[in-house]
Order: sequence, then structure tokens, then C-alpha cells
Amino acid sequence: MHRNFIFLLFLNVPIFAQTGPGGIGDNTNNIIWLSADSGVYNDAGVTLAANNNSVQEWHDRSGNNNHATETTSGNQPTYLTNLVNGLPTIRFDGSLDRLLSSGVTATNQLSLWVVGQYASLGSPNPGLIHGAPLGSAFSTSTTSKSVGMWVSSSTNQVWGRGVQSNLTIRSIPQVTTLSSNTYYGILNHFDGTNIQQFVNSTAAGSISYDGTLASWSDFGIGRQANESWNGDIAEVIVFNFAINTAQRIIVDNYLAAKYDFSLTSNDVYDMDDSGNGDYDFEVAGIGRVDASNIHNDAQGSSIVRISKSSFGGLGNDEFLIWGHDNGPLTSVGYTDVPSGLMTRLGRSWRVAEKNTSGSSINVGRVYIDFDLSGLSVTSAADLRLLIDSDGDGDFSDAATYTVETDLGGDVYRFNISGGQLRDSRTFTVATTSTALPVELVSFDVTLMDDAVTVKWSTASETNNDFFTVQKSADAQEFEDILNIPGAGNSHNTLFYEAVDTQPLGGRSFYRLKQTDFDGTASYSEIKSILYQVADQHFSVYPIPTTSNFEISSRADEAGTTEVTMIDAQGKIYTRFKLTFKAGVQKHPISLSALAPGTYYLKFHGKSNTTIPIIIEK
Repeated sequence: MHRNFIFLLFLNVPIFAQTGPGGIGDNTNNIIWLSADSGVYNDAGVTLAANNNSVQEWHDRSGNNNHATETTSGNQPTYLTNLVNGLPTIRFDGSLDRLLSSGVTATNQLSLWVVGQYASLGSPNPGLIHGAPLGSAFSTSTTSKSVGMWVSSSTNQVWGRGVQSNLTIRSIPQVTTLSSNTYYGILNHFDGTNIQQFVNSTAAGSISYDGTLASWSDFGIGRQANESWNGDIAEVIVFNFAINTAQRIIVDNYLAAKYDFSLTSNDVYDMDDSGNGDYDFEVAGIGRVDASNIHNDAQGSSIVRISKSSFGGLGNDEFLIWGHDNGPLTSVGYTDVPSGLMTRLGRSWRVAEKNTSGSSINVGRVYIDFDLSGLSVTSAADLRLLIDSDGDGDFSDAATYTVETDLGGDVYRFNISGGQLRDSRTFTVATTSTALPVELVSFDVTLMDDAVTVKWSTASETNNDFFTVQKSADAQEFEDILNIPGAGNSHNTLFYEAVDTQPLGGRSFYRLKQTDFDGTASYSEIKSILYQVADQHFSVYPIPTTSNFEISSRADEAGTTEVTMIDAQGKIYTRFKLTFKAGVQKHPISLSALAPGTYYLKFHGKSNTTIPIIIEK
């Protein structure tokens, strides 16, 4: 598998269907989702980590804000890029490194995945992850290790346990040997009757329990007690329920595609192989093992949702799993479309429609929904679904399908029969008359010399009237700073820059609003910046000056200070009050009837500053 990364904005994650990893669960039951390719910071959630940076916060993708953190620098693991299938990972040093995710709500059922590898096993049972009562994530007490997984250094075998509410310990037998420097997807599954372990989708030990679990509200990652993991952890997934067998197979295939490891059982999705085009991004799926193990509606983190609930059930051992090629979410330059269409989306998806033995099957009719929020689609009538039926990678002879239902919010539904979407086929969307997005390829916010510089660039623009830079103190309520004209229509890379000379004190947030000529608006991702200012600071410009000058205030909160103007002999010429906002603010001052000479502005209060000024005529 080969990964070619293209980072684009104006893409939001929809909130319908199953939006957790692999399209399983949502924020009501997917309580923790950490992946090293998303939201890793070397400080308190402001600065994204770069290669070899220490990790202070690893942000939770589930929507529950159960971030994993470590504030002690000597205990922080390291962020490393391009280590597993082109993706980053978090490296733990086998000594003190650890992360803590705290405050989840415990249940008696649990599905817990970790993707990782070890370099060596330097202690008897180094920990990948374990859940414990509040405040006990790294306790040495055996009964505090309510749930979790470890690797034994004596056997190199992975195991784990559950502690019942009566504090009886139920340990999973050690069955599967792990090799060093090899990535595995490991699941511990607590279903109310048995604690089962799976390694790369193959059963790896089981033990019964009484259906109760001691509290596991805190999760220690990369260490259990004093035994730290010496290796990498790339992804952590926690569900607070026992996922069914079909869902387990789908998540296993999502992880195997993403991190390029082989499943020893249930390898359904093979479109991630290089020979099939490396469609290993944002893999999700639907499927059925039997009448008690079904998953028929999935989206994951992609813009594509496939569901089958309205068309009768899936057959036993039937799966439809899909992923995309990470092509750009732009239509510029893509002309391989059937006659009558203008252009297509640069990204395409490919499906594996198979059973767990790897044989092709037909799951029948499905809905395919596209969430095209922010892609400037004018109407459902403009859109077509393209399916490359002959598999040659060229959509110019693709079968085309019109939108069945406009679901609102720029979400469009296609009704596709089982004969149209089959194993190994590729699909995308095209338009009859309008290009799809403004392609924003960068958006950066930096602080320099008491001002915030906002820069962005576009690879293409279609019907783009103007951009608006907006800022906020809470990432909820935004105010407009200024408007920048757009290019209208462009196929060239364009660069933009705006400067906010009055940033807010403390942490503030910036985003970009893009408005089309028809008034349609889209928004970029939100970037935050920390502006740490002194309690109060004042400066004067220009010097020398006439009787008209400007005072610049810089403060971490709004306030008022008294200003006195005196001459060299201490004679007072004037007094006035200066009211200022948090952040940086300019205050024009006009004082008449001043003779040329040197004067002093004395700022009373917290600043207690005196600034000389020279008056010239």
C-alpha cells in the first residue's frame, strides 16, 4: 500500500449514521478514539506535534473530548512521522512514558482495541493499555487493573484481564505470541459472559466472568503500574458496549487496511492492496455474520455513507466494505466523465463485496449518500454518481445515476441496485454544469510582533466572491475581521494574507469563511493561537511627534488606567483616563497648545510605566 497525502479543508464530518472507526458506533458508545494521524500536540492542545516532539496531549476523535494527556515532560512519549504505512505513531520509551485518558463512564461490557508494536520487553508485563478506577490508572494494585492488555516478557504472548465488581480477577490465557517490530491489531472484548481476545481478527484466548466489571473510568496508555511499553502505539479504540461479530470484522479490516498488517482471519477488504490501487483511506463497511450479528449502516470519517436497512437484510457472511484513494476533493482538471457531464470529484472509492472466505458475493440494493458540505454544489439535479463498471480506472465510460433524494444540508442520496455496485468496482460523483469546490490547500495562523498573521492558499477557485477572516474567544461566537476579494474563477495556485493587529489576550480562535457570488458560504477548519501578554503594557508612536500621537495598549484583560503628562521639571500638563480591551488596541491622542520639547507620559496602576515623548512643531 502506498499513501500520498493531500490536505484539504472545507470538509466536515457528518453527524448521521455510524461515524466511529470503520463506520461502527458514534459518540454515544465510541467513548475514546485516538489515532496518531489526528490531533497530537506537544503542548496543551495548541501546537500540533512535529516529528520527534514530545506528546503532551493526544486528542480524542470520538467527540467526547476524552483526550490522553501527560503534563510531566519526563513522562511524555514521542511523536514520530511516516513509520507505519506512511502514517505517524506514538513511541513509548519503556521507562517512564505514559498518557492518561480520564473520566469515562464505566459499563460491564467493553470492546477495546490497540494497534501497536514493541521493540523489546524490558519488564515482566509491560502495558499497552488498562482501565482503572478514578485516580488509579497507574496503580500497582492488582485489583485496580480493572480491564486491559499486556504482553508477557517470559512468553512474548499477549494477554489481559477483567476484574469483577467483587474484585475477583479473571485473566485471559496467554495464547498468541507477538514478534518484535511487527504491528498488530489487538482486541479485548467483554460481552457480559466471556472476556475474549483477538489478534489480527483471530481468536487468542477466552475466559468467563460474572457479567460485572470494577470501575474503569481512567485509562492508562503505554504503561501499567511501573511497567512501560517499549515501542509504538498508533491507534486506540474504546467502545462501552460489546460490539457484535460483524462489527468486529469491519473494524479489524479498517485497521488492517490503514496500518498495512495482514489479518489471519476474516480478511474481507482487499482493495487496500497495491495491485488493487491502495484504497486504504477511511475504510468503513456493512455486513452480517448471522441474524444476531448485523451492521447495515455505516459512514466512518469519510463523506460517503452506505446503508441497507430499507431493502431487506444482508445474507449470512456477506460484507460490503469500501475505502478511498485519498484523491483531492476538487474537480479541477478531471475530464474523464461521460458525455454531458462537466467534471468529476478527484477522489474515488472502491468496494470489496465479499464473504469472510474472500469469495465475491452480492449484497443487493443499497443507498449511497454523499455529504458534499462546503463543495459548492448548486443543486441535486447537477449531480451524478459514476460507477466504473469495467474497472479500467477511466470514468469516461462509467455508468451514471441521478440523485434519488436531496436529504438537505448538502447530503444527496443515490439508490443503487446490487447489479450496479459489485465487488472491485470504483465510484465517485460528477456534475453536469458546475465545478465542485474551492480547493483550499493551506490555512495557517501565526503570532509575531503582537499581531496575528493569517495566511492561506487555493489551488483552484470557482465562483468565489470573497474570503472573510473571523476570530473568536471561545470557538463558538465569531466576529469578522476583514474581507479579502476572491479570484472568482482560477485554476492557478493563489496565496492570501491578512494581519490582525489587535489579537485577543490568551487563547483565541481563527477561521476562514468563503462566500460564493450567489451568497453560499463555507468555512475552514478552526485554528487556535495563544497570545500571552503582560498584565498591562503601553507604547507610544511616533516619536518624535506633533501634538497628535497614538498610544498602543497590550493587556491580558480589559481595564482602565490613569495617564499623567508632565514636562522635564515635573509640571503636570494634563491627566486623562485610558480605557482598553484585552489584547492589543490603538488609542489616538490629540493634545493642543504644547510647546516643543520633551515630555513624559506616566501610566499609573499595574504598569507603573513612564514613557518619554518629544514634541516637534
